[in-house]
Amino acid sequence: MRWPDLAAVGGRIDGFELLVRLPSVDGVWVLSFDRAPDVPLGAELGREVLMALSAAADVVVVDLLP
Repeated sequence: MRWPDLAAVGGRIDGFELLVRLPSVDGVWVLSFDRAPDVPLGAELGREVLMALSAAADVVVVDLLP
């Protein structure tokens, strides 16, 4: 599961369900982009994903471009 996979998702996102679909290493889950051409993601989707993950995980780290 990567950001482009979430582009078509509408409505509420279950953070726990999302976590089990993400790759993880040593208990750290990662939601990343892939190498495909840019997929437009709206601010609402980003907000929904971050809110869902923050409800499911103790810590959410976001790496943004400068």
